Amino acid sequence: DIEATNFGLASLVGDGGTAGELQLLLADVPPASAALRDVLLREILANAAALACGCGRSGASGEAADQDDEESGISSTADDDDDAAAAAAARSMRRYRRRRAGTNNTAPDAPVEDLVTSVLDAVRATSEVLRSVKNLVRYANAVRMISSNTSSNVSADVDDPLQRLRSGGMLRVYQEVLVGCSCPEAAAAGDAAAARDDAARNASLALFHVSYGTADANPAATRARTALIEELGFVPILIDLLCRGTACSAGGAASDGDDDEGDRAPQPQLVFPPPLLLSLTRHVHSLVGCDPRVVPAMNRACQSLGDTDGGSSHHGLVSVLVSILSASVLGGDGDGGNTTASSFPGTEASDRRPDLATEILRVLFALRATGAVSDPSSAPKNTGEDDTPSSAAVAFDDMTRIGQIACHILKLPPTDRSLSSKLAAVNLLMDAPRGYASYLLNEGAMPSLLLIFRCQIDEVIERRTGSFNADAATLVPILAVLDRLSTDDSAVQQLVKSEVFPPSEEVVYQVRAAEERAKGGGGRNGLNAKNMQPALEASKGTLRWKLIRLMTWPESNVKRCVSELLWKLCDCDATEFVLRVGFGNAVHMLGIKGLVQVPSSSFG
Repeated sequence: DIEATNFGLASLVGDGGTAGELQLLLADVPPASAALRDVLLREILANAAALACGCGRSGASGEAADQDDEESGISSTADDDDDAAAAAAARSMRRYRRRRAGTNNTAPDAPVEDLVTSVLDAVRATSEVLRSVKNLVRYANAVRMISSNTSSNVSADVDDPLQRLRSGGMLRVYQEVLVGCSCPEAAAAGDAAAARDDAARNASLALFHVSYGTADANPAATRARTALIEELGFVPILIDLLCRGTACSAGGAASDGDDDEGDRAPQPQLVFPPPLLLSLTRHVHSLVGCDPRVVPAMNRACQSLGDTDGGSSHHGLVSVLVSILSASVLGGDGDGGNTTASSFPGTEASDRRPDLATEILRVLFALRATGAVSDPSSAPKNTGEDDTPSSAAVAFDDMTRIGQIACHILKLPPTDRSLSSKLAAVNLLMDAPRGYASYLLNEGAMPSLLLIFRCQIDEVIERRTGSFNADAATLVPILAVLDRLSTDDSAVQQLVKSEVFPPSEEVVYQVRAAEERAKGGGGRNGLNAKNMQPALEASKGTLRWKLIRLMTWPESNVKRCVSELLWKLCDCDATEFVLRVGFGNAVHMLGIKGLVQVPSSSFG
């Protein structure tokens, strides 16, 4: 099949049709069409033939193409004055045309420019068809997920008209296009680079969607994922591509500290375009989420690459992800430029660095949540006898860099483009090490966290559109982070307390609180008065009023986290807690703390 005749996309959409028109045509076509499936298969195989013959590849494929040229009497001397990418493309196209003609004899002479254009056309066509495959499979996956949620009778795999798109042969085609078009040796400029990058990204996305899904919801995807890992060796390939996705430049972007110019470490810069790196990172996220046991294999692949390259940057998966994160946030404008850190998150919709940074932060959170990486906060920063970093030291340095980048992201101006990255950073801070609260305070990041705190509460109280589970996803991370940071640092606790209980109201509160304490003879951490009202009623619309509403929210996690934060801000003083929020709102938390008798069924 890989040698199939390239009959062109025009045969699908009429004379003069383009790959873009095919994409539009497929937008409204249901994935149940077996005929459409077969057409897509034929187009992928036909257009991928040019790539499989060595286009943009180094190593065995390129050597085979050169050998064929020599055997057929074609000299590549004429290509010596052209750039390497054009010469490789010309040789590949000559070999492809010979195979189309069913012979290895010399192909008719043609200008190198025409040959390169023909290869680029094949790359573009392959890219667009892969994009269509990705959309069809993605749609089919969505339909399957909805069906599994609404009915226990999900169609068997044999009834899936897209099953062949998940076959081992097609997985190999996707992988070959991804690797071939991502190879740094195939670097080119202008149209050639754009075509190569698009093909690589669409191949990566096709691989992702055909292998995405849990064993229960999508067994066909699980089989495809297993074949990718066990038969096609995708994990080392994935790690190799991620490692090649960045390179260190001599001059780093400015850091948040006061380091001198000469003391700055080389700053990673993006080599691959952010959309491609984003699709590769999603592969990591999917694999980690479906089977955390794959992480050791990823770490071994990183270490193997580090040994092969003779460098020390490939210590493990986390190190690779942190390098890409650093390059995305601090390293440039996403187009290979060496701009300053202030360019992140950019202003153009086509700049996908915010999405890339967000996805990496989510992967790092998944790695900690699944226990795939250990807590390095207590790891000593030391080296081995040969002055190379120990694994504990590397983990410590990685976490330090994550903390610095997360702080930088939190301090970005509040815009729609930076919001997702900030929320992903907040999720990661739920596992912040001791001492990090002081760092955030000293670096001036706490005002940004408090702004996120207010915005997330308003999202639920004032603009609520989701379910109670959505409420928990919105509020629990920032509530847990502020609780953790307040526990870690008393100065942070006072800052958060001032945000919730404004100093302008404290004088009146303290007077009334003293009167209430006198009535009950109050003692610290003891509740000596019943049915106490708040010493100062919360004005409607204030932050304290919204938090008090959330103390009785139907979703138990929201209710518990809000109550825990307010309890911490009250120094775990039961009487102050009641005087701040009222006994009726406080009784649930007081029961959890064992200070009042409450039926166990009311505990959340």
